[in-house]
Amino acid sequence: MFALSSILAESYTGLGQFDKARTYFHKALVTHIKHGAQTNSLIMINLARIAHLLASECDITRSIELLSFILNNAGAWDGAKIRARQLSEEFEAELPPVILESAKENGKVLELKTLTQDFINEFNPVKPVATSQAQAISDQELSLLQQVTDSLESGHLLDGNLSETEQQ
Repeated sequence: MFALSSILAESYTGLGQFDKARTYFHKALVTHIKHGAQTNSLIMINLARIAHLLASECDITRSIELLSFILNNAGAWDGAKIRARQLSEEFEAELPPVILESAKENGKVLELKTLTQDFINEFNPVKPVATSQAQAISDQELSLLQQVTDSLESGHLLDGNLSETEQQ
């Protein structure tokens, strides 16, 4: 399942369907973690594919950071390093030298477990609504809704009987 989701994600990246790519990368990462393979070399090739997605979305700096992480990781599979080197060479010219060097240095200190969890959270197609974003219902609105519900249940709302609270 991991490989299929990862390949689909890469295909959707190539097609420019980034939301679908993110959904399949999410599935791939969750499957990978679920099976306890935090240090498996397969995740490194997936991270290289995610770096390609980030660059395709014009987030070159994050892409270079991720590629630098792969290139400097002793546990990374050679195939992942080769892909990371190819992508890095392709995207490096798009950044000013100071930003490029900073991104490479930042990538060296990233941690696999944190990276993986961050991408799982970022690519989650079902984002939880933050409490600060949710609109709270006021006591007055709650009271009004309760009155409307009670009126509907009793059939009085149709008679036009509105209380003072409902008219406000």
